Amino acid sequence: MQKAIEHFMWGYQQHFRIGLDAGTKRILNAVKPGLQPEVFLIGIRIGDDGRSKPACVEPEVHHWAPSAAFYDILKDVEAIQKSYSDYDLLHSLQIAQEIHERRLFRRAVRDAVLRRLESCSERPSDLRVFASWPVERGPFLVLTLLVVRGSVLAGVPAVTGGQIHVGRRPVHVPCSLVEAIIDQILARASEAVIQPDAGAGVGELGSSDELVRRAAIEFFSGLLRRLDEDSIIAEIGDSVFDILARLSQTPYEGSDPAGALLFADKDKSIGNPVLTLATPVPLAHARALRKLLVLTTKGYLLRCTSDAVFALIREGNRQSAQDAPTLIIRIIGRGRWEVSMTNRTLMTITDSYPSLPKPVVDEKRLTSDLRRLIPAMSESQAAIFAQVGSRLAISRHGALVVIAENAVSEAGRLRNDSLSVKPEMLTPDLSSVLTEIDGAVLCAPDGLCHAAGVILDGPAVTIGDRGRGSRFNSALRYIKSNGTASAAMVLSEDGGLDLLPKLKAAMPKDELSSRLGELERLAVSPSNPPDYEREADAIKWCEQNAFYLSAEQCDNVNAWIRVCDERRGQDSETMMRILRRPLQPDPSFDPTRDLT
Repeated sequence: MQKAIEHFMWGYQQHFRIGLDAGTKRILNAVKPGLQPEVFLIGIRIGDDGRSKPACVEPEVHHWAPSAAFYDILKDVEAIQKSYSDYDLLHSLQIAQEIHERRLFRRAVRDAVLRRLESCSERPSDLRVFASWPVERGPFLVLTLLVVRGSVLAGVPAVTGGQIHVGRRPVHVPCSLVEAIIDQILARASEAVIQPDAGAGVGELGSSDELVRRAAIEFFSGLLRRLDEDSIIAEIGDSVFDILARLSQTPYEGSDPAGALLFADKDKSIGNPVLTLATPVPLAHARALRKLLVLTTKGYLLRCTSDAVFALIREGNRQSAQDAPTLIIRIIGRGRWEVSMTNRTLMTITDSYPSLPKPVVDEKRLTSDLRRLIPAMSESQAAIFAQVGSRLAISRHGALVVIAENAVSEAGRLRNDSLSVKPEMLTPDLSSVLTEIDGAVLCAPDGLCHAAGVILDGPAVTIGDRGRGSRFNSALRYIKSNGTASAAMVLSEDGGLDLLPKLKAAMPKDELSSRLGELERLAVSPSNPPDYEREADAIKWCEQNAFYLSAEQCDNVNAWIRVCDERRGQDSETMMRILRRPLQPDPSFDPTRDLT
């Protein structure tokens, strides 16, 4: 086991990085699963203390970016500085000039590091790298690096262009909520690095909820700044965000708030004006603004500057690339509002907490899961049922659609407790009509509806949910007792959809094989020194995904885990041992259904 740090910056550098990495994973995985974030540190020596290496990467072993790759990084800095548009800016005050030159140098160090990272031969594919601002600790400028899967980040709703200009000085603005959260993580990491005891304790990132909300405000402020780079919007972004949060909570004559506001450069022509206010209404006047919000029905929006409402406009055609950028806020319920730009919803705010927008129903996933439950159903027909689910999920009333291979015989058996109909193809429009009747809509896998208003029967089962209503539990009992392939789409009155029986996401066979192969390699052919962090990650993945393992695979994984744990115990200076529950096959796992 490695006892000393060869590439040394400070005594707790490893503890700091491990704690920061764990906090980062917790925050980002909650916002956007699949990003697979990883944190590491790079220190560039700018002072010679006679004993430190020219550059240090933490972790110094088992990482794709070796410390030696950055030993001569400072030779690249001068040329990078000279390439900046604001390189030759001169300040009349000496202290201002010194600050400007220091910023240019550190910015160039950061950009030089990012360029070297791109050329590392062992760099994994599909990585997007983010770097903090370099901060000084001892003889080093220390950068926190955060990497995520580029393909997953590309699926996050975003705008283009990560910079605006204030005069000749470029200013970074995040392109998405996730990038704004990453910015906040990196900023807090830089603040923590310079503390004397960085890494000695825990909690470098502070409150996760507060960090995510701060990121949302910064993202929102950046969107406002894109509308008019020369404005003072940067200073008022916080207040506009808070005003909108309060507006979304303010009822009017007993009605929940609903409506839309449009922000754009006040000198640009946007939409079709309906009326212009003789005196603009300040955004800070919540009661007056709430009254005006009532006007925004049937395609109308309140036209706003950064501090006031000045007109009512009719929403025009979809924004084209040549149009002036617009930021649209849609209040969709008490405490809920959406932020959109370039015809794309970028984030949703619920009770002041931000999240990425999600479709009411993931039609692609629903289509796939319906076919997994009822293999005889065609893909095209499953897609139609998914469209039915989407339509019903926004209908503001509960609904239940049952699909069963024995729908014809069941319609006959339950004819006294249902409205029997001549077979008719179920469409989204027809489903909206039939679900107005209490009870279930009963269909066959080919899409033909055979009955509506069906009162489902079925024996009591132990898998019910006391927290759900009779519609959910009756569907659960019926599906459990039905002897053929069947499924039920249960729509609650608040718009949520459940597909019963519930399925775990399908696991690609290649991914399962790759993950198991990695754990086997780490156990049987360990590196020197062993890569305990990667072992821990591989074991954790197997424990979290034990559902997908066969009995034989469970036995193999248990053996590999024992090898890793025993080796770690032998290398440990303490007598501590990890006690694990052996993995066992899940009886509900069906490889033909759950592996793709």
